[in-house]
Amino acid sequence: MTQALLVRKLSDDEKATLQDWQHSEDKEKARRAQVIMLSAKGKAAVEISQEMGFHPDNLKKWIRRFNQEGISGIEILKRGPKSRFTDEQTTAILNLYRQSPKSLGLAFSTWTPQKLAIEAVKLGIVSQISHVTMREILTETTTDKTAIENINIVESKAIIDPSIELNLQVPNHESFQNSLINQEPFNDLNLNDPKPTHTVSELLSLGQNALRSSENLEAVTIFQKILIYPELTADLEGQVRCYLSEAYEALSSYEEALMAVSVYEDSLIRSQLSQKLQARVKLRLGWGYSRLSNYAKALARFNEARTIFVELADTEGLGAVHYALGYVYVEINESNLARGYLLKALEGLRYAEDARLLARIYIDLGLVNYKEGDFEGAKASYLKAQSYAEGITDSSLLGLISMNLGAIYVDYGKRDEATQYLVRAVKEFTISGQNSYLARAYNNLGNNLLYGGRWSEAAENLSRGLELARKLGDRENTWLTLITLGELRFLQGEYEKAEESLLTALGLLTDGDKWAEAYAQRVLGLLYIANNRPDKASQVLRTALQLATRIGSLYEVCLSQLTLAEHHLSQTNYEQAEEYLELAKENLKGKHDPDLSASGWAQRLAGKIALIHQHFEEAKQHISASINIFASINNKYELSMSKLEMGLLYMQIGELLASRDILTEARDKLMDLGAMPALKRANEMLLALQRGEVPKPHSKIEVNLNRDVLLMQRLIEAANSRDLLLKELATVIYENFILARLVIYDANIYGQLEAIVIIGCSQKEALELIPEVNRTIDCGKTTLGISHLHVLEDRINAKFCLYLEPKPNTRLELSRLKPLFKQAELALENCSLR
Repeated sequence: MTQALLVRKLSDDEKATLQDWQHSEDKEKARRAQVIMLSAKGKAAVEISQEMGFHPDNLKKWIRRFNQEGISGIEILKRGPKSRFTDEQTTAILNLYRQSPKSLGLAFSTWTPQKLAIEAVKLGIVSQISHVTMREILTETTTDKTAIENINIVESKAIIDPSIELNLQVPNHESFQNSLINQEPFNDLNLNDPKPTHTVSELLSLGQNALRSSENLEAVTIFQKILIYPELTADLEGQVRCYLSEAYEALSSYEEALMAVSVYEDSLIRSQLSQKLQARVKLRLGWGYSRLSNYAKALARFNEARTIFVELADTEGLGAVHYALGYVYVEINESNLARGYLLKALEGLRYAEDARLLARIYIDLGLVNYKEGDFEGAKASYLKAQSYAEGITDSSLLGLISMNLGAIYVDYGKRDEATQYLVRAVKEFTISGQNSYLARAYNNLGNNLLYGGRWSEAAENLSRGLELARKLGDRENTWLTLITLGELRFLQGEYEKAEESLLTALGLLTDGDKWAEAYAQRVLGLLYIANNRPDKASQVLRTALQLATRIGSLYEVCLSQLTLAEHHLSQTNYEQAEEYLELAKENLKGKHDPDLSASGWAQRLAGKIALIHQHFEEAKQHISASINIFASINNKYELSMSKLEMGLLYMQIGELLASRDILTEARDKLMDLGAMPALKRANEMLLALQRGEVPKPHSKIEVNLNRDVLLMQRLIEAANSRDLLLKELATVIYENFILARLVIYDANIYGQLEAIVIIGCSQKEALELIPEVNRTIDCGKTTLGISHLHVLEDRINAKFCLYLEPKPNTRLELSRLKPLFKQAELALENCSLR
């Protein structure tokens, strides 16, 4: 359990100063002093926030600053407006502020810094401005102290301020800005008013409108206001707490979202609610746990809610639960289960009018397709979500759709379209205050800029995303951005920083996202190849391939195989390099949408191998294809790397002028990018060309090692433990034989089979096979349809059954498998003896 953040022990002088501050006429100074004094008494930030009406994130910020800097850390600093705005612009902003929003035809009656910033951009006063800068301008130049105090009340409840002011050109989405401005009136609520002037039903309506319009901070304020009203019924309080939880979740305040409904973990309190509201409360509890990555508890609460909705025959409630279950299974990479629940959700909600929920279901269906490498299917789902979101002013939802469409265009190599969608996602999440998604959008934007050759801008956006994720305590976006940063630093030749980023990410990924872990291990493998650390490279790349295979990510499997081919090529293990390249090509053929980046890489590798074998014309065709592919997707780095290989080919066949020209092109682009290792290689090749030191063609390499002997060697190396041996056996077979599914069952427990290694299918599918496998073994057969069964025994006490299902229209090479089985049995026997 995480220990509450508390202030350090106060000195006598600090106590005296804080006591003076508590009686200050400066209300902000008095508030900060009170926070520190309450924390010194042992009260947690959450308790103080409930007592004083401030958001706990801001209270924690003051406590941390005090612990680091003492009294000076909580001093109120006077900051003027940013100097990049002219006096004329500042005057125009103040003139706008002095006008009533109603007089301008706007639907709200009170300015907030955020609304004022949006309207100032719309009217062309400034091209861009954050709500934080707007607040600074108003604070410094406005003499209306009451108005400023109201701004302070709103701003003090902000979650995390990203202070976004993009340097990228952002397209003008006028209709989107109008939808944000023309919202339902919030009226002039004052949390400190001891005599409420609004009825609960009025406030509830205002809060729901604020939530629908992504005015999430205002929604939190309203729902908190309702909770202080006396004599709320149990059901009404339950409804308000559910809405409050949703609003906090939309602000990425996941702990607060859970806390808002955590009172209903008490069955006595929950029993006071109607049955339908009990189900809704459990649904909100599940969402709270899922956002904090406590997936076991999330699934438990979702299934409890599902049971109640089934009893009530509530199809819409079931649809919402099935969506929630689908979301969790997407997060834990159980694609088949995720798709099943999401399709059930669509079925249950087909007559519902909740366009927001339907849009979110299609977003998650898109994510399932995306992780499986079906980019076209993912795009279709995202566009379907976009059609449901038409006319909706939910910035969080619109941001999600833009972010995911941007990711699709990143993979298609359409850099401009991707940038447009991702910049819009940044804007939407900035407005909604959903900072967790904002951090992800920054990462995706940085990723697109990385592959588009805009490395300095990529680094800037990745740094923003990382800083925001760390402020939020968001592990997922922290490790994701660290991996992308690690890849960028690797390409720049900053190997130590790259390794640090990647290892830090892997440290955060313990029991986390296996897809991301495979990605990180793969990039780390490329780093070790470049650093000439072959043992390390082999280890991490095999791990990457195993992870990608287990989660069924064909895309990541293919990239891992290409990286392994690159590794073996660097170690002159040419036959193994060709084997991995062929496996990758097969996977590229099997993908719904051929990945152009992987295809370009495969073509370049094929050209390098053909060059080693002195098949010059074949090498030229492959490398030319690679150049064309990378040019079509505007991947400047990979395009330059392919040109280097073409330059080497021209050198070896004596076309020295063509070699010089293409090497010079590659060098100049690599210099622009700052890709130092590749730039060094380009310069060395040009220097060799200038000196006439043209490398001699490689002689054709004859590889004497039989690949199956190498596979058996891998089993011998894994024989230290039974679990490791069985996993390695499964991986060896799946990597080197054309299989659809592979399952290893433990047959030791009272004759019952238990699936212990599963590749290519889900746990559920492996369990469903058990009755047929049992019957087949009992009949003494070794085939089940097109599948092959083999029982491993060590002649002592271990017995395991392998289920091997080949892909359609293929056959298992049993003659090659038998020596591997024999080696595995010998290794199992050694394990049992130990």
